[in-house]
Amino acid sequence: MTSPSNVPAPSSVASMIRVFDEPTSERGRRLGDLLGIEPRSRATKPFPLVRVVVRARVVGDCSITELEEHYANPYRKPLDVVHTIPLPADGAVTAFELRAGERCVRG
Repeated sequence: MTSPSNVPAPSSVASMIRVFDEPTSERGRRLGDLLGIEPRSRATKPFPLVRVVVRARVVGDCSITELEEHYANPYRKPLDVVHTIPLPADGAVTAFELRAGERCVRG
């Protein structure tokens, strides 16, 4: 079975991901970052990204992509978080699920 010529080879996927590794705001946040925010000082603390799983399928003229990111939590106390996710101009988030221990939030 051969793959279509417009589908990137697996070895080129890593170079495509680096496109999203650039600062995106005046605050210095980067796409894909998960930052904890200290309640009093409002200082940010990064959560280390441990694992990424991407699943994609094409339906008609749309791509449906699932992004699963696993972060480590090295902090002892609860923090509010900000997550910045890369989306194309015509992209949309249609659902999300956040799991922290036994808690699960869906939207």
